[in-house]
Amino acid sequence: MPQGVQCWDASGNLVADIGDYNCRYVGSLVISVPASATVVTTSYAGATAAGYFAVPVSISAGREIGYYYCRAYDGGIRTFILLKYAYAHTVTVNVYAFI
Repeated sequence: MPQGVQCWDASGNLVADIGDYNCRYVGSLVISVPASATVVTTSYAGATAAGYFAVPVSISAGREIGYYYCRAYDGGIRTFILLKYAYAHTVTVNVYAFI
């Protein structure tokens, strides 16, 4: 069965296509986000910028998941928060590796 992720811009142009890559789930992280934070850096052994990605899957206290995204770097995961929240909260992210 085919799998992957495709994203299009507002004009209908394909801007990202990882449908031709196989990936595997490698774990999850519960990340503590301090009040007013916009970026949280978390170590994750073995992670590489080119070989890993992470997906936010749940947020504590009713926050909107659409305001979060993650980027892998060599040695960890950075979680970006697009809106500053006045209270600390947690984000759960699933981590995947390309194979």
